[in-house]
Amino acid sequence: MHPFKESTVPGVVVTVLGIVVNAIVIAVLEIAVLLRVKGQITPSHGYRVGRYNIRQEVVNFCEVFLVFLFGAAIQQTAVNIGKFSIGRLRPHFFAACKVNYTAFSCVDQFHQPRYVTEDVCTAMEGYNTLDMRLSFPSGHSSMSAYCVIFFVMYLEARVTCRRLNLVKVFLQASSLWLALVVCLSRISDYKHHWSDVLAGALLGACVGVVVVRYVLRLSSPSAFDLPTHIVDEVSMLSTNVTHSEVVQQDKDDNHPSVAPSANVI
Repeated sequence: MHPFKESTVPGVVVTVLGIVVNAIVIAVLEIAVLLRVKGQITPSHGYRVGRYNIRQEVVNFCEVFLVFLFGAAIQQTAVNIGKFSIGRLRPHFFAACKVNYTAFSCVDQFHQPRYVTEDVCTAMEGYNTLDMRLSFPSGHSSMSAYCVIFFVMYLEARVTCRRLNLVKVFLQASSLWLALVVCLSRISDYKHHWSDVLAGALLGACVGVVVVRYVLRLSSPSAFDLPTHIVDEVSMLSTNVTHSEVVQQDKDDNHPSVAPSANVI
């Protein structure tokens, strides 16, 4: 029988930290996208809502961050379906349940072993008896894996500058280690069996990969790419400028300018 322990990393910390860190990274990189082509973005880029113009940076951030939140909701829904449909007991079940062994018998009237279906838990004070039956899969592991995989893949897609490679790899490796610490803490705290943690981590990682590759479609873009409609407009502007320069050069070649003669006194 495993003892009951408080969580080393509370679920609220995992969720808030994962969302806040990804929000900051998305905001910084989406702003960097537009700063890289500063001067080529005009006020016409963006959206107008009523009397208000929404800047392109805000639009880009919302597009990516809302997809991130959508993926987080998908993985959490899958976790809850698994927890409430399977109902696996946590490793600390007996310590938290505090079974009243005098309230039931393990044999039937024929003195044959039977399943105990009655509620025989006296439970710890302030402890939710339902929670001790929600071991599979691990919600902490799933959420941490999803946030980290999204972070790693988004960073890999947006930052390909060689000068930032070391910083990028350091951030990616650090986030993976943090997710591993969260997963292992769920086993050492006797909150989950190892298979619960493995299933949760795989679930979160799979959702993260699908969201980045097939929803955001950031599998292999160049570093600091602009959204497609902006790239098209910038390319068109550049083409028009180049064409105008060529036409002007032809005019200069065919009609060379003559400097006015100076008055001689």
